[in-house]
Amino acid sequence: MLLWTASAMSAPLAIYGGKTSWEWTLVTGVLCVGVSLLTLRFGSADYGTLLRLVQLVTLSVTTGIFSREISACWGEESGSMPLVLLTLAALSAGKSSQSAGRVCCCVAWIAAVLYALVLVVGVKNVQWSRLGATGYYNGMLIVAYLLPAVWLMLPAERSGSRCILGMVMFGLIISVLCFGTLSARGVVDVQLPIYQYSKSLTMLGIAERFEAVASVTLTLGLFCTLSLLLSAAENMIKHGAVIGAVIAAVNVQINAEIVVILAIFAWIILPLIKSVKKVEKR
Repeated sequence: MLLWTASAMSAPLAIYGGKTSWEWTLVTGVLCVGVSLLTLRFGSADYGTLLRLVQLVTLSVTTGIFSREISACWGEESGSMPLVLLTLAALSAGKSSQSAGRVCCCVAWIAAVLYALVLVVGVKNVQWSRLGATGYYNGMLIVAYLLPAVWLMLPAERSGSRCILGMVMFGLIISVLCFGTLSARGVVDVQLPIYQYSKSLTMLGIAERFEAVASVTLTLGLFCTLSLLLSAAENMIKHGAVIGAVIAAVNVQINAEIVVILAIFAWIILPLIKSVKKVEKR
């Protein structure tokens, strides 16, 4: 759970944390991660057929939202990359969650090195006076921080809470770097602030192609995200990974607010309600 959770959260946090001012990123992270850990500790995934379908729809819609972010990472060069990544994630998840987890753990180490490179190099460019801009928020950040709760739907050991808490700081660092480097206006004017931030990076005084490194890193992270969501879908319904990938591949535009509501309801409220009902029966 440790590496897979971190890698699955990393790309969404890098994408949406870069669009949210630091104070809201911190508050959202603390609250959502706290609720996710509470759900993992006390929630129940003992669902009937109807609730499993609700979870499948939520997982599929969320997968579709995240898969479309791949196009933003690569722009016109993305081509069929979102579909290819969806297919690979569905194949790994369809085999077994253990298989998908092993693949994602290998990917996580590569992504961790690339994240460290992109983030450390940019610290010197931060202008701390720009962090005074507040009130910027992207609702999908809530979904990114609620991803640990998806583990309740997987037949795996639920450990690594320290790693999950550490991802709160990861999102905060992304927000500080993006707003401190680009300013609030620069963040609002671009589709993917973390990508724009990477264009300003230099090493040893020489401009490098760090935006390509950022694109690769986000793509690796999103693969882990899609694998996690589709593995949970596979555990909800037989062939759920394939069904979820097909639903996600349909380019249906859904408001972020609806996705946030679905995630809170399906991943947090339902498991806690089921847990309370089980206690009452006893």
